Amino acid sequence: MSQLTLGVLTFNDNNYLQNLLESIENQNDKDFNLLIINNASTDLSKSIINDFSTLKHEYDVQVINNSKNNGS
Repeated sequence: MSQLTLGVLTFNDNNYLQNLLESIENQNDKDFNLLIINNASTDLSKSIINDFSTLKHEYDVQVINNSKNNGS
């Protein structure tokens, strides 16, 4: 189990989220865990995150979908 966790907190960032997730996927060193927190987005962010999380990765992906925006 990796000791490094990358955290991604998002709220209505669908314009940038796909590029961010692709950048993480393209890292050479994949010895990390990825935690994505969707802070009640109302755009396509949740769909992008769900599509990404269902793919097979060389690292663990955990997704938390907040039902309300909890702030940053």
